[in-house]
Amino acid sequence: MIVKKTLLEKREKIKNPWKWIPTLYFAEGLPYVIVITVSVIMYKRLGISNADIALYTSWLYLPWVIKPLWSPIIDILRTKRFWITTMQLIIGAGMAGVAFTIPLPDFFQFTLAFFWLLAFSSATHDIAADGFYMLALSEGQQSFFVGIRSTFYRVAMIAGQGLLVILAGFLETTFSVGPAEFKVSTRPDQFFQQTIRLDSTEIRPLEGKLRIVASPSNLEIGTRPITKDAANFYRDFGHKFNIMNGFNQDLISVSDTTSTDELVGNIGILKLHLSKKPDDGDEYFVRLNNAEGNTSINIIEGQSLKFTSKNWNKPAFVIIQIDPELQQRVEATFVVNSEKVPIAWIFTFVIIALLFIVFFAYHKMILPKPVTDKSVLRSHRTDSLNEFFRAFIRFFEKPKVLIIIGFLLLYRLGESQLVKMASPFMLDGREIGGLGLSTSEVGFIYGTIGIISLILGGILGGVLISKRGLKNGSGGC
Repeated sequence: MIVKKTLLEKREKIKNPWKWIPTLYFAEGLPYVIVITVSVIMYKRLGISNADIALYTSWLYLPWVIKPLWSPIIDILRTKRFWITTMQLIIGAGMAGVAFTIPLPDFFQFTLAFFWLLAFSSATHDIAADGFYMLALSEGQQSFFVGIRSTFYRVAMIAGQGLLVILAGFLETTFSVGPAEFKVSTRPDQFFQQTIRLDSTEIRPLEGKLRIVASPSNLEIGTRPITKDAANFYRDFGHKFNIMNGFNQDLISVSDTTSTDELVGNIGILKLHLSKKPDDGDEYFVRLNNAEGNTSINIIEGQSLKFTSKNWNKPAFVIIQIDPELQQRVEATFVVNSEKVPIAWIFTFVIIALLFIVFFAYHKMILPKPVTDKSVLRSHRTDSLNEFFRAFIRFFEKPKVLIIIGFLLLYRLGESQLVKMASPFMLDGREIGGLGLSTSEVGFIYGTIGIISLILGGILGGVLISKRGLKNGSGGC
């Protein structure tokens, strides 16, 4: 009987690692990249400012930095196998929490709370998974699978910041209305002839797919400068009209209307509306971008608009101004893209939540149960517990330990600040200094070019260090 029990224990210990190592380390890498990178892209697409994104999402990295402080709890209370499956279930619930709070008015605060839950759960999962790897495998298996687990962690990075972001971008396009395009050209021989007209003619629904209608489709603006008073009047009137009809809720301060004869660039006026009434409750967020042509033609009002079933047949005003130094004939093409961004991200996080429920169920069945995977309390090793805490305390008695900890926390501070703003830079429009990329394009860059560069950089760094040593590895470059 004892021999049979021993054989069963050995069989559990040597269960084929290929069945669980790839999925375990995929599940380890995915929440990390979602919390650190994907959250930034999501918030940017949902209209959160760059300053708020940088401030609040930067703190989400903290649990991975300080996870050694609570890692003893993993050993003391329960088995590492228990922590792995439990954290995967909590991560799935946290992803669902993000999805279900996106439609709420205070979604930023609620989703941040769930991202904090995901960050701590993921960091705890990392501790348990790495410890379980050491307990469930022999030394030879640990050496063999070290590259496998690293590979699937990298695959999770590609899937998270690449494929998932591409999926969100695809869903944004799927839930959007047809894009519109209009051209703006300058005419040196034409003076300002535009005015804001509130047409009494009712806008009638059009046949075909729901789309944005721009009027006129080819706007001409004279290059002769106008007074600042005139430009301010049209800009502010258009802004107030857009707020009144629900196209814009951003209560920015209006321009200074103090009387002045200062001359500024001439302006043109464009109107946008939907081709037909959308379903009740549907909201379409519209953004205008300079797709190609001269960059001296800028939108000063109406760059971001919201269309609903209540204002679809009312004109949304877009005020366009040219540079006062512009005296020749030039042209620019603007594209009006409309996305239902929140729904796209809700679907994306629901898919991730379901994936982690599957991980939980799968690993609950397939993970081995090594005999050495025991909690300190349940094994009644009080001496080991006391010894552990003594070693933990002695660590902080080492000379210059605060300097060492400070270095570990701060040596990549500059890089972390730069990386945090990379996604907003790529998503921001060109007119404000960004690259003007779509969500799918950002996902493609992260998931292909970014990961390939990261892998090649790691290989090159390893080669240089192996040849020249860590101290002189960078000196030969």
